[in-house]
Amino acid sequence: MFGSLCPLEDWATLSDFLKSLGISKAHQKRQLPSAKLKRKLRAKEEINLTLNLLNPSLISPEFCGDRPFIIKETTDFLVLHKPAGLHGHALNYEEQDNVLSWMRSQGLGSLLNVGRETHERGLLYRLDQATSGVLIYVKDQKRWSDLRERFHKVAHLKRYVAVVNKMPSEVGHLNAWFDLQGKKVKASLEHRAGMIEGSLFLRVLRQDESGIVLAIDLAHGHRHQIRAHLESLGCPILGDTLYGGNEADRLHLHAYLYQLGEELEACDSDLGFGTDFLDLDSDLKMLSNHSGIIHGR
Repeated sequence: MFGSLCPLEDWATLSDFLKSLGISKAHQKRQLPSAKLKRKLRAKEEINLTLNLLNPSLISPEFCGDRPFIIKETTDFLVLHKPAGLHGHALNYEEQDNVLSWMRSQGLGSLLNVGRETHERGLLYRLDQATSGVLIYVKDQKRWSDLRERFHKVAHLKRYVAVVNKMPSEVGHLNAWFDLQGKKVKASLEHRAGMIEGSLFLRVLRQDESGIVLAIDLAHGHRHQIRAHLESLGCPILGDTLYGGNEADRLHLHAYLYQLGEELEACDSDLGFGTDFLDLDSDLKMLSNHSGIIHGR
């Protein structure tokens, strides 16, 4: 998508003209080759530029994809359901398949002023595109900054649900080390240079012809942590072909519950695959909140 501009006077370079519009040189270099930025610009010359270049740090008001919905709203928080396959946030203006564009399309654009210096805006944490589940959006800048800084201390419970085809080799409180470089995260029981520690508490909820349902409580929250850890335990998630799982219509991983101390309990029972497992939501609600995970590390 492009927009047209027409300067009213000569400019030594296109870069100088864009800088006069408040577009930083760093952003210019990400969007245009150096030779084009250095070319002269004459008065009344029409130039076509991408909307990604012209709208740095803005969220598109157009949305496409499976629609999120609001689970509940409080004075400080917006609790959202993110469908599987939808991004939490966009990396540029033209991306429309994300929760933030949906928010703007629903008239919630004023909330997007929170966290403007980040891609996530007021989102308190990230979920993989392929993962469904609960997202928490903080409605106040000061509140968001405070919670982001203390997130590992205030997030007392982060519970996920996964479906696998094989029993894990271990359950309970499990530690591993993760190499986060590259598209695929690598999990290991042994520490190596550059690796970061991650912990989870793993329980088997039930097993039937549809698969094995696991409840996973996270102590940390690294990229692909659950997916890589379960692969290392010999039980990749159904639909997670990147980590050796059987093919399926989606990744069977869902962020079920995030609890922020006494302030907020955000639960999303719309698993998307729960119809295959009767009363799965009831099973999850019966789990003790004490999982053996040490929080605030």
